[in-house]
Amino acid sequence: MNTPYRNSVLLVALLVAIALAPGAAIGVVSQPAGGDVAPQQGATNASANASVTMTNQTRTGRSVFIDRATLPEGGFVVLSEAGDNGSVIGVSLPLAPGTHEGKVTLRGVPGSDLNHTSLGANTTLVATLYRDSNDNSRFDGLLESGTDEPYMKDASPVADRATVTIADGERPTNASVTLSNGTTNGTRVTVDRATLAEGGYVAIHEGGYNGSNATETLVGATGYLDAGSYANVTVSLGNDSTLTDSGRISAVVYEDTDGDRAFQYVQSDGIEDQPALENGTAVADTASLTVEHPSTPTPTPTDTPTPTVTDTSTPTDTSTAAPTDTPTPPQDVGDESTPYGGESSGREGILENPLFPVLVGVFALFAVLAVVGR
Repeated sequence: MNTPYRNSVLLVALLVAIALAPGAAIGVVSQPAGGDVAPQQGATNASANASVTMTNQTRTGRSVFIDRATLPEGGFVVLSEAGDNGSVIGVSLPLAPGTHEGKVTLRGVPGSDLNHTSLGANTTLVATLYRDSNDNSRFDGLLESGTDEPYMKDASPVADRATVTIADGERPTNASVTLSNGTTNGTRVTVDRATLAEGGYVAIHEGGYNGSNATETLVGATGYLDAGSYANVTVSLGNDSTLTDSGRISAVVYEDTDGDRAFQYVQSDGIEDQPALENGTAVADTASLTVEHPSTPTPTPTDTPTPTVTDTSTPTDTSTAAPTDTPTPPQDVGDESTPYGGESSGREGILENPLFPVLVGVFALFAVLAVVGR
């Protein structure tokens, strides 16, 4: 066997072995048209420990700057007021795994009665990292226990705190409140907007506000609110103050005049925590409220059953009737699945191998060399 012929035989044998070997494949790496491979976001930080850093800062009061937040599994940065009873006042947009920096805007948080839109005074805030455990891109930590829990380190939530200073020009100087016509089930009222120049409360009165009988018409109030602006403030009404009839109500801003952060207007007979005043008039707004009562279901009438008449006629003998054959539907062989997990296309085995066209060419070359070598 001459040298060209022997070399061609070896080449053919090698290609056939590669083509028929189990798992043989051609690796293809896709990348953008420009040739740059886009890196996976946060890949280098995927195994980093969770951490957050927030420093003292001066802001307009509508957002807080986070210097650095590392979330190995992604999630949220949640802002709350410092203290055991501090309210959650803001949450970041959902963050991908990795390290981030930037501002967190004050916004409504699902499950919170308050939508704090801006700070009105210097405040100490806490930034805490939370997971998105149900993977719905929404912070649900206040809606359901055990959902979207905080990252933990040494048995404590991963958090940092800082004092946010509000510039004098950004602090509210006047209190205001806005109440629109609406509906209620009688147990709570939603106030559109409220701004408090100083810490205080928002209360609901039946009818228009009248200072001469305000302690008698007051039916509900919020807890203590820091100075600032709020939207969609929910005021819960006491069990003894549930509204049963539709009519006019008033929302009034009250100040925390005794500084104890507990609303004492009714208990003190109007001496403590008096209404905020604007040009000598209480800051209030009035609107119509419709109380919706749950509808009483209409009972479903009971049908009287009709007595069954027994047929006493002689039954027909059907024992000699010929059985009816149920035809078996034809099977479509084209729907049969193949060992490869899909429908059979008639091309299996070596024909499916991506090197099949190369093998055909090599065999043709081998035939030519065999003829020339003789």
